[in-house]
Amino acid sequence: MNKANLQDYEQIALKDLNSRLNIDCFYKNTSVVFVFNKKSRILTKDIEKLEELIKKLEKLKGINISQKSFILNSNICSKALLLAKSKSWQV
Repeated sequence: MNKANLQDYEQIALKDLNSRLNIDCFYKNTSVVFVFNKKSRILTKDIEKLEELIKKLEKLKGINISQKSFILNSNICSKALLLAKSKSWQV
């Protein structure tokens, strides 16, 4: 998936989810996509924060997220990649 395919998705402001992360969040039905625009690597703590954001989004919108994916514009730590795949994220 690339950023051009996100036209059908609704963008969520992360301040609505009480987050100060510098990422874009899009959702549609039961799928959510996060777009990272970081200069530094994605770490395991970032994946854990995404899991928290999904719980907040599910609570806010009253939906159950079944498809989770993210688009990276930077590198990802190997441990973070393993954690993301174990939690059924699509990278």
